[in-house]
Amino acid sequence: AEYGEVPPLEFIPLLEESGLILPAGRWIFEQGVRVCAKWLQKKKDFALSFNLSWLQLEDPDFITFMQACMQQY
Repeated sequence: AEYGEVPPLEFIPLLEESGLILPAGRWIFEQGVRVCAKWLQKKKDFALSFNLSWLQLEDPDFITFMQACMQQY
């Protein structure tokens, strides 16, 4: 069955309540950094921003993870 689009105001709270926001957020961040690195090869002033959940900001390993991703790509 097709359900259509699900807006962030619906799925973000579900991810936060279930605890899935942490792995989902890491996956989203890594994919974004990976794609951004490719786009930077064509457009040197390309920029990308991310919205983070307060739960990600409370994760003591998230900053280290972000730095490692950026160094990898």
